[in-house]
Order: sequence, then structure tokens, then C-alpha cells
Amino acid sequence: MSPSRAARPVRLLPAQAGFTLVELLTVLLLAAILAATVAPRINIRPTFEARGYADEAISAFRYARAAAIAMRRNVCVTISGGNLLQLRYAPTYGASAAVANCTANLGRPDGQSGAYSLSAATGVAIAPNQSVIFDSLGRPDLASALTVSISGDSGSLTRSFVVEAETGYVHE
Repeated sequence: MSPSRAARPVRLLPAQAGFTLVELLTVLLLAAILAATVAPRINIRPTFEARGYADEAISAFRYARAAAIAMRRNVCVTISGGNLLQLRYAPTYGASAAVANCTANLGRPDGQSGAYSLSAATGVAIAPNQSVIFDSLGRPDLASALTVSISGDSGSLTRSFVVEAETGYVHE
């Protein structure tokens, strides 16, 4: 090999010491835009909890009606304390339509053990405090339609559903 073709050392460019001002300002601008769009969504958990509890309450009323028809027993839905919904049934066929006769816990539809009860999250309330008894034909013991309201987030969100007096049909 000739001396002119000998390996020469590679010269490296000087290392950069940091970011340019334009790069830093661009990152700060993007962070500010992201924070402005995400921050309002952080405090919506109570709204989601109220909507979720409303869906669960509607399903519980529908399940109670269907269970009363399937078991040919009275099924009681009790709303108490402004945040608790419980389902029980009368263990004997032909029991009178009284909440005192609903002594057995209605099982959960998802197969989990234990009584079917729904507790509302903090800040979520259900009204009115009342009991509804569905008979073996799925009819409630109501003189007129019952409107159940679920409110959350300090009352700013209210969702309601109706239990029809004659048929027991549950709808929004």
C-alpha cells in the first residue's frame, strides 16, 4: 500500500451542547396546547360515575321485573339512603305484596355470589327513597308511573328513568 492511501483518522464534528431556542419554544408550545385540551377532562369522573350508576339502576329494575316473572314470586326493589338500591324476593309463592315479605336476597345476574345491591359512588344520589314490588306478572305496585332520578357532580347531571304503573316497563 502506498503512503498516500494509508488510513487517515476520521475527524468528528464538534458535539452539540444542547437544544436551540426554537426547539425549546416549540416543545413548550406543544405542552401548553396539550395541557389546555386535557385539563378540562380531568374532573369529569363524577359525571361518568353518575351515568354508570344510572345504567346499573335501570338494569336492576329491568332484572327485578324479569326475575319476578321467571320465578313467579314478588320481587322488591328498595331505594334507601339516597345512594343504595337493593333487590330481594318473597321466598313463598302467593305472598302478599309487602316489602316485609321480601326476605330473600335476589342473586346477581352475572353469577357472582351475594345479594344484588348497588351502592352509589360519592357525589352520586338516587331518588326517591321508595320500594317497588313487582308481582309474578311483572306489574309494579304503583298507582302511577314512578320517575327515578340519579344526580351527580353536585346536581349538575341528572338522568331519569320511568317505571310504568300498569306494565312495569322501565324506560328513559
